[in-house]
Amino acid sequence: MRRYAILAALSVLSGCVSGPDHVPPEMPLPAKFSEGGAKNIGDVS
Repeated sequence: MRRYAILAALSVLSGCVSGPDHVPPEMPLPAKFSEGGAKNIGDVS
C-alpha cells in the first residue's frame, strides 16, 4: 500500500515539471501616447 502512495505522489509531482514554460505574449505599444489633441474644454474644476 505504501508503494502505491509513493508512486502516486511521484506521478503527481512529475506532472508539474513536464509542462511547457509560460511566456507571456509581447504587445506592441506606441512610443508616445496622444493626449487627446489640443482641444480646450474650459475649466473643469
